Amino acid sequence: MHVHVSETQSEVEGCRERHDGKSPVQWLESLGAFDVPAIAAHCVYVDDEDIAILAKHGVTVAHNPASNMKLSSGFAPIAKMLDAGVNVALGTDGMASNNNHDMFQDMYLMAMLPKGKELDPTLITPKQAVFAATRAGALAQGREDCGLVKEGFKADLCVLDVTGISWCPVNDMLTNVVYAGHGSDVVLTMCDGAVVYRDGVWPTLDIDRVKAEVCERTVRIQDELAQG
Repeated sequence: MHVHVSETQSEVEGCRERHDGKSPVQWLESLGAFDVPAIAAHCVYVDDEDIAILAKHGVTVAHNPASNMKLSSGFAPIAKMLDAGVNVALGTDGMASNNNHDMFQDMYLMAMLPKGKELDPTLITPKQAVFAATRAGALAQGREDCGLVKEGFKADLCVLDVTGISWCPVNDMLTNVVYAGHGSDVVLTMCDGAVVYRDGVWPTLDIDRVKAEVCERTVRIQDELAQG
């Protein structure tokens, strides 16, 4: 199950009013929603009891820091979640609430925001951020055979050009990936051994057609909105 949970303060307050003081997490648990594999998106307004419930049921939290800021939702307590053993996976959310689907941007925000909010520079290590962007997402989907560079695992790979000036110096590669890396540094991506992007070319996509379809649909949606 994939469900948005406690994304906004008003959502939580409304849920408590309607369901005998239960938070969205508590209410979903009472319904048995977490008795199946579940991904809870956002979880911005969760308390210690909520986090304990998520950890108990093995619920993955899909953390979307850029989206949460753009929509003025707030800052999810992901450091607390990680300390409690919650699997936190990184997401970008949709185009309407992010625009930029650069996972490196969201990795950067994931690692930076808790430090600034809690005034603690030790919160969210580069290793935790990279794990959230890779292995944690695979585990969220029940995929045990990817998300790591390991013999016998699916060849889901991202190759980076680390010769740019922003990568110099490299004292710790994980630190550079999170704090200095950008989506534009990606030179190749591979899904289960098949190359899906290399040096500006998407061999499985007709990019001109994709862009044209996006523009056409944009005009259609705008026209529909204008007509009420």
